[in-house]
Amino acid sequence: MKKLTLLSILIFTQSLVFAQEIVTLKPNESLRTLAQKYFQNPDEWEIILLFNGFHSVNEVNEGTKLTIPTNLYKLLTNNLNEYQKIINLANKDGAAILSKNKISSALENYEKAMNFKKKGQLELAQKSSLEALNFAKKALQETNEKRLQSISAVLKEKKGTVETKKTNEIVWFSAKEMQELWEKQRVRTLTNSNGQIAFVDGSRLQLGENALAVIESMKQDLVTNTNLTDVVVLQGDVSTYLASLSKKNTINVSAPGVETKSRSKNFWTGRDSENVVRIANYDGEIQMLANGKEVLVKQNEGSKVLPGKPPTEPQKLLPAPEILFPQNQEKIVADKIDFKWKSVNDALNYFLQISSTRNFTEILKTETTLATSYTWEPQESGVFYFRVCSVDSDKLPGPYSNSVDFIVSTDENPPFLLVENLQNGDVFITENITVKGKTDGFSTVKINGENAQVGTNGSFSFPLKLVEGKQTVTIVAKNSSGKTSEIEAEIYCNLDEKLFTLEAQKNLIVNVAFFELKAKVKPLTEVFVNNQRVNLNQDKLQFLFPLREGSNNLKISAKNQNGQTEEENLMIVADFTLPKIETKEVVFYTNEREFELSGSISEEVKLKINNKETKLSDKNFSQRVLLNAGKNIFSLIAEDFAGNVTTKEIVVFSEENTVILSSVLSQTNVSGGENVKITVKIKERKSGLARTGNFVLQVEGIEVKGLLKLVTGSNTYEGNVIIPSQAKGELKLKEIKINDYRE
Repeated sequence: MKKLTLLSILIFTQSLVFAQEIVTLKPNESLRTLAQKYFQNPDEWEIILLFNGFHSVNEVNEGTKLTIPTNLYKLLTNNLNEYQKIINLANKDGAAILSKNKISSALENYEKAMNFKKKGQLELAQKSSLEALNFAKKALQETNEKRLQSISAVLKEKKGTVETKKTNEIVWFSAKEMQELWEKQRVRTLTNSNGQIAFVDGSRLQLGENALAVIESMKQDLVTNTNLTDVVVLQGDVSTYLASLSKKNTINVSAPGVETKSRSKNFWTGRDSENVVRIANYDGEIQMLANGKEVLVKQNEGSKVLPGKPPTEPQKLLPAPEILFPQNQEKIVADKIDFKWKSVNDALNYFLQISSTRNFTEILKTETTLATSYTWEPQESGVFYFRVCSVDSDKLPGPYSNSVDFIVSTDENPPFLLVENLQNGDVFITENITVKGKTDGFSTVKINGENAQVGTNGSFSFPLKLVEGKQTVTIVAKNSSGKTSEIEAEIYCNLDEKLFTLEAQKNLIVNVAFFELKAKVKPLTEVFVNNQRVNLNQDKLQFLFPLREGSNNLKISAKNQNGQTEEENLMIVADFTLPKIETKEVVFYTNEREFELSGSISEEVKLKINNKETKLSDKNFSQRVLLNAGKNIFSLIAEDFAGNVTTKEIVVFSEENTVILSSVLSQTNVSGGENVKITVKIKERKSGLARTGNFVLQVEGIEVKGLLKLVTGSNTYEGNVIIPSQAKGELKLKEIKINDYRE
């Protein structure tokens, strides 16, 4: 009973789809008025004409009964409209490259649907339109799957024990510095440990001790050349430092049950053992959404989310403490250092950091303390950096104080040596620089073997002349005990005046939907394409630019740190249209030994006939060719300046011993429904000519047979045949047979 019900529904649905109305043409009523009434488009009158089997409006008169395929037309129209929406979305997202086969199938079925519609064959048109729509949807889906590629981050720095594991794994593995991190990978730090995750754009996350975070998503969009990363903090605290707020690189840090949208370069996220989530923002603003409520956390504000509760209203963070000791650039000779700072009203406690790098990428010590002092025992001499922040009663850390750099040194150790404006890999665009730095007050400094001037406070400077290209600079500090410290840096000098050099001609003609723009860029230079800043990869520009049919203008501009600007314009003509080859009347059978192959091309091209280049005259060609006995094949290949190629094949039979002298078709390409004429000349015989003959034509596997009749008083036969409506393509002559001669 259930099967009968489903079958009944199917039959009913199909009857709705193909429902038709039968009307009788009234006085003063035309096909256009019917098309307007039932199709809402008077220009579709020809569909009614052809659908009812008529070929001319003269066949339709007052009183003629006509079938109007109302629902079928509506379904076809809806399919075609939906197809256009989907195909536009797919092409916009890069389907021409990422889903080439499915896009081609969609276009092919769309053209079939339009051709069937033009002939009034709406059922076939509807089926083809549905195929076109399905392929367009598949192309859009495949494009969206391919355009997003997973990228990686690295564990840039670590102190103590840092471990990683994938989400579906059970065992944690010890992590190494510079280890690659991928999507769905978890990272945790243990007691007295911290770690730093670095992303492709230079942004970084600093994990405090006993912290746990998962890289939920890390994708690169190949079409828009953008990176999107989502990190979820599951335990502990994570500080976020973004390289920029560029739309090309977006990093979002959230926690379970709390959604965030960040427009800040510097913020802190924490989740404690009671699942309370806290966010403190130090730059820009952050949107927080939890349990149906959204708040906006502005600069130097914070908010917290209790389990099952909405975010608290943002509140001002406590100010940074003032550091009392050490002073900036103070030299300390001691085994212990007592850091001191002023107390801040309403502070619950203080959080401090000690680092060996100015931007605190390598943390040596983190500590939470109730006091306004802290004692630290350095393990080695060198330059170190210290900062501290206040934590309020809601456990929200305020902004850090300005860091102080201090020098730790003992007489038994090599002299302290710091170079302020020179490090490995630096690029300079001038040949004269001044090397500056600091050392112990009683040490000497040599740069590339020459003495530098050292002040009583240990500051030194030295004028250095560079040469073009790569070079090594060696700085050596020596104290009174004869112990030395050395810094060696490989640097580059680039004196070229041009900010960038394009790896392409300024005027191009191509047949691709996306053009890869490449250029060599001078270091410390920003590059813009059509006023949009683009990311560089090791001072190289690689930018995928979508092209539209016709002229595409690209403006490439650059600006360096000295304010120097440079601009170039690039013209790219995108040509996706294949050249058309039209040949003049072709003789399929002849007893001549020579044959003139001639015709025209729709545009200026490079034309080859049987792999030999043929010259064009005003887009026309003509070539006299020799025929061999039997079948002769001539391959015509036309390639335009964009690289679009069209191939056409001409077949001519030379039969010296046959009575057939020549045969000519009125046209060689058909789309169905044409009346094709054939003319055949044969050799006269004294015995006389037969009155009739037969011929067979072929179109893409479909054979069409016809009758030949002798033209009175001549040696010429003529015949006509109607090409079936479903036959489409190149028309070929397969066989000619003249009946036996009669006496």
